[in-house]
Amino acid sequence: MSRRFAEVGVRISASRLKDLAAGSAATDSERIDVKFALAACELQRETFSARLIRAQRRCVRWLLVAIMTIVALLGLICVAYLFIGLAAHLPPF
Repeated sequence: MSRRFAEVGVRISASRLKDLAAGSAATDSERIDVKFALAACELQRETFSARLIRAQRRCVRWLLVAIMTIVALLGLICVAYLFIGLAAHLPPF
């Protein structure tokens, strides 16, 4: 937890965090630092989660576009094959 706090700019040692979690008295500045660090870590987690969801949606959208393109091309190939097949069975002039 102290590493996550350090990422947001709050420097509290791991042993001091353990003491605070165990019920040790905290100074006002430590309480403010801990509340800020918790809020900042939550914000970072939500930002990461939103980016991940956006990336997943983008990948699904491009996958859908690729699949629909392949289906359309296969449809065109089938229509061309059908016309060639029908043209082969027409009597010559």
